[in-house]
Amino acid sequence: MAALVALTITLAPDHPVLKKDKLNTHVMESNALYFKNLRQFYYDISEDDRSGYYMYDHPDQKVFSELAPRLKIVDNWRQDQAYIIFENTDSTTSTKMLKIYDGAESREFALQDLNAMQSLNLGVSIFESVTNDSAIFTVKIGNENMLIWNTPDQRRVVKTILKDYFKLVGAL
Repeated sequence: MAALVALTITLAPDHPVLKKDKLNTHVMESNALYFKNLRQFYYDISEDDRSGYYMYDHPDQKVFSELAPRLKIVDNWRQDQAYIIFENTDSTTSTKMLKIYDGAESREFALQDLNAMQSLNLGVSIFESVTNDSAIFTVKIGNENMLIWNTPDQRRVVKTILKDYFKLVGAL
């Protein structure tokens, strides 16, 4: 019995694994209560006047470079749905591309005009890469690549936001 417990502890993953078969924007009541009671305390909360959605913005993102997109959790509580959105904070008018290089492959994602499923898929890619210390995140503006989320503290914040979001939608 003790060997089974020791084996379980040593083989457990370092970070939670996403349940990709359960990926959607639907929020179950139990997950909403968990988020409301234990996690929303860590966020700045605002309400969108037009839609009535609650917007959760992690305050630790304020130290990010202005080129780095800000992640926000959007709670559409009337429809029991939640979304992750990526906000641009700088004043550049050119299209931004997020590039993720994790040592094996390089992927690029447009950061403008994303719908809910595109944002969800981008969130999955970032979440899976942010735990890899050798992954490199850049924002491509025109022909220039600018490093973002390159410190352990910045990666911890990104991982926390995405972990909270995926827990909210039942994918963790």
